[in-house]
Amino acid sequence: MTRWILETKWKPEIAAAAIILLVLGSLDLFTGGWPRAALTALYALAFLFLRNYSYLTAVFLFAGSSVHFVYPLPPTYGDLAIALAVAGIAVFTQSPWRQVNASVAAIAALLVMGNAAYNPNLALPNLGVFEFTDTGRFVLFVSGAILAISLLGLAWLSGRLIESKYIHSEFQRNRKYSNSQQDEISLELAEQG
Repeated sequence: MTRWILETKWKPEIAAAAIILLVLGSLDLFTGGWPRAALTALYALAFLFLRNYSYLTAVFLFAGSSVHFVYPLPPTYGDLAIALAVAGIAVFTQSPWRQVNASVAAIAALLVMGNAAYNPNLALPNLGVFEFTDTGRFVLFVSGAILAISLLGLAWLSGRLIESKYIHSEFQRNRKYSNSQQDEISLELAEQG
């Protein structure tokens, strides 16, 4: 599958964006309405540019997390697309933009958690979770930031593992093919000599 993704232009990105939009966007649409679904659409646009024009991935991830501050939205299902984007970035983005996009994704996740901690529309005290003082908000931000960065780290490591596994297996296949070619040439030379 990784080979098909690498050899095909734009179709895998369009498929990934459509899946993100259909799955996470529909969850956001049913639970929070159109504003949340529009936010998920911004994150889905980031998937269109994982390989080509990868700097736009960072732009759309940052724009999506910034929408949380323009419209005080609580965290959405679409925010999970940040972690999925990090896994895609780790596999398919070239080296200088890989680090830039992963850093922007980490900042985007911290922005989402900061907005969740200090969002006046988030009614956790009504649910009896804890008293929402400034200390409680800070604890929520720190614990959420640790969870978000851990999830992004796991996504990054998973993506790098997939990428290194693919490269290693392709290297072994190419090596076996070249060894078989050398054996055939040696056999032909031995038969001629």
